[in-house]
Amino acid sequence: MKRENLKIRVGFLLRNVVCCIAISMGVLGFPLAGHAGGVVVNFTESDLTNALAGGGTVTFACNGTITVASTKTITTNTTLDASGHAVTISGGNTVRVFTVNSNISFTLINLLVANGTSLN
Repeated sequence: MKRENLKIRVGFLLRNVVCCIAISMGVLGFPLAGHAGGVVVNFTESDLTNALAGGGTVTFACNGTITVASTKTITTNTTLDASGHAVTISGGNTVRVFTVNSNISFTLINLLVANGTSLN
C-alpha cells in the first residue's frame, strides 16, 4: 500500500474514532463542552450555586424550598427544571432572587420563585 493511501486511511479512521467517542459521551450522559449543569440534591444555597455554575440544565432531586441570602447572577444560558418536584426558590423577603445578564437565556420550568425584592 502506498504511503499516501495509508495516511488517508489513518486520518479517516481517527476522525471516525473521535466522532464515535463524542457521540458516546453525549448518549451516556457525560456533559459535552458548553453544556454544563447540575443536580440540586440538598436544598441549600450552596448546592444551588454549585449546580448553576457554568449554566446548562439544572434539575432537582427532591421537593422543598431554598432560601437564598444573595442574588444569583445568571451569566450563561441556563434552564432550571423542577419537573416532578415541588420546588420554591425564595429571597426571604430580603434579596432579589435572580438577575440575568443581557443576551442570556434563562428558563424556569415547574418551579416557583417567591419573596424576592426589587431594586426599583
